[in-house]
Amino acid sequence: MAQAMAFFKGNVVPIEQANVSVMTHALHYGTAVFEGVRGNWNEEHGKMYVFRLREHYERLLRGSSILKIELPYTVEDLIEITRDLVERNGYREDVYIRPLAFKSAQLVANLKLHEVESDFTLMVQPFGAYIENDGAIRCQTSSWRRPEDTMMPTGVKLSGLYTTGILAKTEAVMAGFDEAIVMNHDGKLPPGCDPSRRIWPRQKL
Repeated sequence: MAQAMAFFKGNVVPIEQANVSVMTHALHYGTAVFEGVRGNWNEEHGKMYVFRLREHYERLLRGSSILKIELPYTVEDLIEITRDLVERNGYREDVYIRPLAFKSAQLVANLKLHEVESDFTLMVQPFGAYIENDGAIRCQTSSWRRPEDTMMPTGVKLSGLYTTGILAKTEAVMAGFDEAIVMNHDGKLPPGCDPSRRIWPRQKL
């Protein structure tokens, strides 16, 4: 039977016990790095297939380095932690895997990242289609622009950076669209946005 569990402070605990204080640094300043990993359940094989788990964790550690988040885990460690947690949750359906490396110290007004404690947490939840639409989706060009790489490190998934995407998505949905297209500061699609680059094989967990 499926049970919602999380990896938190080095242990696997029921999801409701994986809580942080309102004083947590990452809550106030967006000092966190995350990944969004899809896992697809294959009923015929009785297996969960996860999309490029190694590459996700390699990027997570790159982002952690930028934010001076020091974790005691290698990519191999994180893969094993994920494998264990997915099995413990026991979901036999598609899931969303959310690893989060964050500044966990309970303090504010300290902006020196190298002085602030860090931690890692991981959760898994059932997750169907990102957009409930079997056909073409309706998109609008957002009024918000993608930050330049000299403003924010856009090659990693920093929590604070994703405010732009959230604003764009909300704007689009409230205007009756399914999704937003965010242009760069020149009003063009950023380099590397070729959808064909996103078609990769999934890995068995």
